[in-house]
Amino acid sequence: MKNNLKIFLRVVTLAALCACGRSEDEGGYDSREIKFPNIGNNGIFDPSITQDGTGKLWMSYSEVNFQPGTTAFWSVRTRIASSNDAGASWVDAGLITDTLPAVVTLPYEGWWQQEMSRIAYDADDSDTTRRWKMLWHRYIYVHNTDTGAHGPTHENGWISLKVAGSSDGLASAVERKLFTGYAYNTANDTTIGPPEFPLASQYPGLADCAVFAEPGMLAVANGVNVVLRCAPAPLSSDIGKIVLLTCTHTPAKAFASCSYQGNFLTDTEASDHGAYDGFSAPDLVNAGAKNYLIVTPTNSDGYRGCLVFEVADLATATLVRDGSDKAVVVKSINTASSADHFGACGYHAGATGSGVIHGEYRASSVPNFRLFRSGSNL
Repeated sequence: MKNNLKIFLRVVTLAALCACGRSEDEGGYDSREIKFPNIGNNGIFDPSITQDGTGKLWMSYSEVNFQPGTTAFWSVRTRIASSNDAGASWVDAGLITDTLPAVVTLPYEGWWQQEMSRIAYDADDSDTTRRWKMLWHRYIYVHNTDTGAHGPTHENGWISLKVAGSSDGLASAVERKLFTGYAYNTANDTTIGPPEFPLASQYPGLADCAVFAEPGMLAVANGVNVVLRCAPAPLSSDIGKIVLLTCTHTPAKAFASCSYQGNFLTDTEASDHGAYDGFSAPDLVNAGAKNYLIVTPTNSDGYRGCLVFEVADLATATLVRDGSDKAVVVKSINTASSADHFGACGYHAGATGSGVIHGEYRASSVPNFRLFRSGSNL
């Protein structure tokens, strides 16, 4: 498969961040920090929280490791953890998707990164063998062995899905290639097969989406709501946005059909809420009989915390707005952090012991990536 670096999209991936100027761990352990012994020599990130039928909480997250022999770039894979005390403490429960070698042409070497997962326990799926669902972003990261250049090739990537009857069953579940944008390289059809939903060609409203990234997921009685970042190609006039899909089941198949409902937010609205130029890392959560959209505002420096908006209507992808049509922020999380890159929040109403969990990246200390309990509930 031929790969190159020509498409470096406005998608903030963990492996794309630079660990320049790092030093050894400076200590200063924060009691709010979530740590797992001997997991992620460069830390953890990207939390997503769900609750099973017993009330136990589960979190999927990204494990970040330095590639052997270098600290310039990393491998990212997906794990899950569990909590029996409403999120006050967590225990790792195992690996779900691993970093894999990718076939690329010289002078490149490459591997598949697996990150930005979202996990959901779908109690309303009539088939108990598929009540556990996970979405994540899979793509090839490449390194030019001649020049040292490295970065993600998002044209060689997609949003994947696994379903299983138990949380630990996700590890061995069959991977399905679900969503792709217009930049998708069809040479990747040799891996897993063609995408089930090439969204950019299926819906005119998504035709300007070069790549779909950073999925969010909320299971409801009639199926699963999925939010995605629609990322434009660089140097284009396209506008990034947070889009909503509704995916339904049949007796034979989960995610049998998916339809585009509309856009919650566009990047042009980011400046309404601060010195931001876009939105990333969306998720949908339910709390207190209301639905909320959580997003990470971005600027040229990366993630800038999390903003929470109340959903007015899931069916039409609309948010509660004020008289000037500005989406109303009901809560801000960690937006004043001094970290270099921070946000990508996860939440579940049952996680009262943690509140919203958010990530931080600090270039000057190892591990660079960390997760924290905010204590802030919706």
